[in-house]
Amino acid sequence: MFEGKAYVTANVFMAPSTFLLKIKAPAVSQEAEPGQFVLLRVSLSYDPLLRRPFSICRTVGEEVEILYKVVGRGTLLLSEAGPGEELEVMGPLGRGFTSPRGTPLLVAGGMGVAPLVFWAGKLRNMGYEPEVLLGAATSGGLFGRKLLADVGVRVEVATEDGSEGFAGTVTELLGRVLEPSHHVYACGPRGMLREVVALTEEMEVPCQISVEEVMACGVGACMGCAVRAREGGYLLVCKDGPVFDGRELVL
Repeated sequence: MFEGKAYVTANVFMAPSTFLLKIKAPAVSQEAEPGQFVLLRVSLSYDPLLRRPFSICRTVGEEVEILYKVVGRGTLLLSEAGPGEELEVMGPLGRGFTSPRGTPLLVAGGMGVAPLVFWAGKLRNMGYEPEVLLGAATSGGLFGRKLLADVGVRVEVATEDGSEGFAGTVTELLGRVLEPSHHVYACGPRGMLREVVALTEEMEVPCQISVEEVMACGVGACMGCAVRAREGGYLLVCKDGPVFDGRELVL
């Protein structure tokens, strides 16, 4: 794990309130695996105090790419960072995706596309031809499609308002295309993950999910990112995840 300085190389507007941050952090990019994350201090001061966790969307050479949405003061400050600015990065952290036991089918809801871009590229390098189901409320929320197209994977989209692709939720689309031969990987809102797990359990299909949780330390010390485990007790998103078997958690 690396902890130190990184430098902004680009901060690309993707959609309203949505950006792709590119930072030069070779120590992170060389070690990162799909599904892992980094913690970023979004300013050089200690205000905001806590680092923010972000999935690693992609690595390109010495650069790490992070897809994020402006939702508060911290990410607003991050959206104002320009090329050459210095940030503090810690990572890569957590456990990532593991090799498929079937045909990989990736299911992304909204910002959940971020870690799946990285995984789709790795799967292609491993010789697989993954299919991606990408869902959003409207066509304007399909910003991840370009990133997936750059990877070279086939994408089928679903919009809840029917403005593009399948008219309905991405989980409804999953219910139509899911086959016993699939291995599902999913990231998105908690309700979406709950439905994905239910569908895959019903068909006895392997499923891995990437979950998001507020965290402070990122290394399992503060216990702030605990989630309930089906077998009792709790698991830590930062240390035991963020990728889990779909049957491990109470969603």
